[in-house]
Amino acid sequence: MLSRSHEQSNDWGNVHRLGNMARITDTQKAEDSLETFAARLTSLVNDTCFDTFEFFEISTHLAEELALIEKLAWHTECTEDFLIRFSFTKYMYRVMVASSETLNLYGPLWGMAQQLLCKVTHLNVRLVVLYNRYGMPHHKIRDSSATVLGYARDLQDWEKRFRCLENKSFEMTSIFRGEYTQAKNTIKIFSRLMSKRDRVEYQAMGF
Repeated sequence: MLSRSHEQSNDWGNVHRLGNMARITDTQKAEDSLETFAARLTSLVNDTCFDTFEFFEISTHLAEELALIEKLAWHTECTEDFLIRFSFTKYMYRVMVASSETLNLYGPLWGMAQQLLCKVTHLNVRLVVLYNRYGMPHHKIRDSSATVLGYARDLQDWEKRFRCLENKSFEMTSIFRGEYTQAKNTIKIFSRLMSKRDRVEYQAMGF
């Protein structure tokens, strides 16, 4: 017959094992939720634009999902690898929130300045989803050199056209410059993916 102390030892062992299992389950749930959330964000972006309408439609759900992932991250033993991916995914989400607000306030139907601002804002979202889950330039992007060079050409063209516009408000100019600088800096990071030939043209642009 087992002694009482031995039974208590087994009980504590079972509690410990159950606690470990719960942590493992929560950790896996956090991993799965993060992957699903990141994939949902990238699905809102295609080669030409950011689907702001759908983003607004699911914005409440996205905010709740992100809060749940953050809660799981704080209450489980998540790895540094997970925290890096979570940090970048949260950054990507914030870029989309800020961009959707800009696009909502300055619709392309208002005039040429607004149209150019919307183009650069859409580009910033398209650029952020080119990073991998760790916030590093994704080396497996199809035709990455031509894609990034094409974005650089577009950005240079839009900036020149915006600069030539008359009667631009200070507010519009400030917002455009902020979006332009963000896109310019991101393209500079991605220029490392360019072929030598494409990099020569890129550098000649004066970025």
